[in-house]
Amino acid sequence: MISGMIKDERRGTFFSDRNRLLTIAGMTSTLVIGIIMKNQTTNASAYQWLFFAALLFGLGEVFFLMKHKEKVQYSSNTKKASMNWSIFKDHGYKWFLIAALCFNFTWQMSWGIFNIYHVRIAEATILWISIFSVACQLVQIFTFPLWKKWAEEKSNTLMLVWAALGMALVPFLTVLSTNLYYLTCVQALSGFFISGVVLLLFNLLLEQSPQETRTYCITTYNVLLSFVAFIAPQIGILLLEGLGIQKSMELNSIMRIGSAFVFLLMYSRTRKYTQTLLLKN
Repeated sequence: MISGMIKDERRGTFFSDRNRLLTIAGMTSTLVIGIIMKNQTTNASAYQWLFFAALLFGLGEVFFLMKHKEKVQYSSNTKKASMNWSIFKDHGYKWFLIAALCFNFTWQMSWGIFNIYHVRIAEATILWISIFSVACQLVQIFTFPLWKKWAEEKSNTLMLVWAALGMALVPFLTVLSTNLYYLTCVQALSGFFISGVVLLLFNLLLEQSPQETRTYCITTYNVLLSFVAFIAPQIGILLLEGLGIQKSMELNSIMRIGSAFVFLLMYSRTRKYTQTLLLKN
C-alpha cells in the first residue's frame, strides 16, 4: 500500500520522516513501560493492563487505517496467478533478494543471544533493557536523515555495505564488558547502523522491484523474510549451546561482515549489468 501511495522521487524523504516518527513513538512507549514495570516484575495484573492498552492502540490503528481512501483498481476478467515466477529472472531483484536474506539471517540469528547476554550475564533489569532500547532508538531518530542524504549522494546498495559492516561491530563489542553503561553506549552505536539498515533495505526493495510485478516482489520478500526470522534465532541458540556466548558472538560478527560483502558484490554486479545494457542500446 505504501509503495503505491508514495512516488519514487519522494521515497527517501518520506521513509526517513516516517521511520523517525515511528521510532519516537516506539521509544516513548518503551521508556514508559520500563518505568511502570520497574517494581512490577512479578505483578501479573500489570502485564494484563499493558496488553489491554496495546489492544486499544491496535483498535485505534485499524480505525485510522480504514480512513485511507484508495482508488478502485479495475482489472480484466482474466484470473491472475497466485505467483509470478518471472520475478526471479529480474537481475536487480534477484541480487537484492540474495543479499537481503543473507544479511537478515546474520542479523536475526543473534537476537536471542543478545537477550540472554543482557539478562543472564550482564544481569540487566527491565528498566535497563528499556534504557538500552531508548538509547538505540534515540540515535535512530537523529540519523535517519543522514542515511537518506548519503543514499541520495551514493546509492542505497553502497550505503548498505557500510551499514552492514557497522552492524558487524555490535556483537563483538557487546561481549567485551558487562558494564551496563558501556552496553548502553553499544546499543546507541547499534542504533546508528540500524537506522541505515531499516531505511535502505526498504528503499532498495522498492527500487529493485519492477513496477508491473511489485506486488509479487514485495510479497515474496516478506514470505522469505518470515522464514528467515523463524529459523535464524533457532540456529543462533544452537551456536550458543555449542560454542558459548563469546565465540558465538564473534562468529556472528564474522558472518555479518560476509553479508556486507554480498551487498558489495550486488553493487558491483548490478552496476556492471546496467552498463552492459546501456552499451547494447
